[in-house]
Amino acid sequence: TLTTAVGAHAPQAVGEGERIARHATAIAREMRVGPMETETIRDAALVCDVGMALLPQDTISQTVPLDPARQAQIMRHPLVSVEILAATGVMQHVLPMVRHHHEFFDGTGYPDGLSGEVIPLGARILAVADAFEAMTTNGRFTPEQATAEMQRMACSQFDPRVVKALVEAWRKDVMSLTPSAIEGRTHPDAGRPLAAIPL
Repeated sequence: TLTTAVGAHAPQAVGEGERIARHATAIAREMRVGPMETETIRDAALVCDVGMALLPQDTISQTVPLDPARQAQIMRHPLVSVEILAATGVMQHVLPMVRHHHEFFDGTGYPDGLSGEVIPLGARILAVADAFEAMTTNGRFTPEQATAEMQRMACSQFDPRVVKALVEAWRKDVMSLTPSAIEGRTHPDAGRPLAAIPL
């Protein structure tokens, strides 16, 4: 129901949670995460962006770099997601992962500026899975370009161990490619630094 609500508010996000969950599950398995925690990571991936349903439509539909005010709105969505999930009373096990899936490995992310292994492993996995989905959706980057860019951002934005697991999982064809990535379409953001692209 929650993911359907996000899709109704942001049609471009339809199916996004399922794809992020697929990527995150593949990464977790590559890292030999236990089955119970892998299932929790999958659950968190499905609902990590439910807070987007409460953001203004003109903010989430932007395809150009956001102005500071809209960027601040986007940066609140993990906290809004946690508020929504906490209110349900049935998703408590995913809250730390959802809250921290936009923390950066070097401590410059949000909402709490956590760094390194202080960030829950599940959140570090979600960060990589979410970014891979954002970069390859609609042909922004091919999967090869996306993984190369994420390797460049390892140790700063991403946990290098998680990026390595993503690369290995993709190479083993654990994850299915999006149609746009398969077709090799280009996107105006292609080639731009990852930090300059709203994720």
